[in-house]
Amino acid sequence: MSRIGAAGAAAPATVTLLEDDESTQVERQRARQDPSYLQRPGEHRLDMLTGAVPGTDLVLGMSRRLYAACEELALQQEQIAVMVDQEIPRPRRDQADDVADQINAARRQLLYQEVGRSEARYRTREAFESAQSRNWWALIDRPARLTPEPEQNVLEAATEDTYLALDARTAELAMPREI
Repeated sequence: MSRIGAAGAAAPATVTLLEDDESTQVERQRARQDPSYLQRPGEHRLDMLTGAVPGTDLVLGMSRRLYAACEELALQQEQIAVMVDQEIPRPRRDQADDVADQINAARRQLLYQEVGRSEARYRTREAFESAQSRNWWALIDRPARLTPEPEQNVLEAATEDTYLALDARTAELAMPREI
């Protein structure tokens, strides 16, 4: 959860390097040793949904809170986009560029108006806040596979809601060499 500063702005999330982080090692030990780890309430687990980015050496992850918020936001955006398509159809391919630009500008204006009027922000925030106590099965409609150990030679970093892993050999190649 982000912390709000005196001026009302969210404080930056703390990034933790996980390779030598003691709390990460303890949590992974719990996950390995406790067969009922996934049945524990969400607020007592630190797990992320992760996946490899095809064609890269990156693995990205997100918390249940972030996943639920993204899912809700996508749903809200889709509903608004359908309404905009009904109100102002997309320009036809055979229309002149200036006409297509006017149609697209009107569509954008309507989209921004609807986003401002909609409950998208409220619903997205609500999904974010309520998801911590839910389990992955309720969010992704399939069993989650627990993998408490990263691959070999991986550099890991995480915030409370995000995860990033990078093959250490890739990072090494990108580092400038001293002569």
